Amino acid sequence: MSTAAIVTITLRNNIVEYLSFKEKVKNYPSLAFLGDDESYLAKGIWSFIINIPVLIIAGFVRNPQLIVSITGGVNGIFLLLIFPSLLVYYARKRNPNIEVEAGEHNPYKSHF
Repeated sequence: MSTAAIVTITLRNNIVEYLSFKEKVKNYPSLAFLGDDESYLAKGIWSFIINIPVLIIAGFVRNPQLIVSITGGVNGIFLLLIFPSLLVYYARKRNPNIEVEAGEHNPYKSHF
């Protein structure tokens, strides 16, 4: 539970930035305060909104180990298999000029 605050803050900041909520709430005068990054009230409300699904799931699930094992397995697959391959794919796509001739030393080669 000690990481819950860090995860909530990070998730809140990423969702608010990615979905551009700050620009959307400025169209509604009564919600304009939610677009303020420095307001403790806005940060608290966004954190509460982010935690609503977590609280609902925690209230209804009798076996939390099942959720932990499923989410851990899915995240583990992404972290170990999918993200590294995507990073290599897009890095090679972004800079296709990095080619090593036969016999040359590749400075980007893994040491393992």
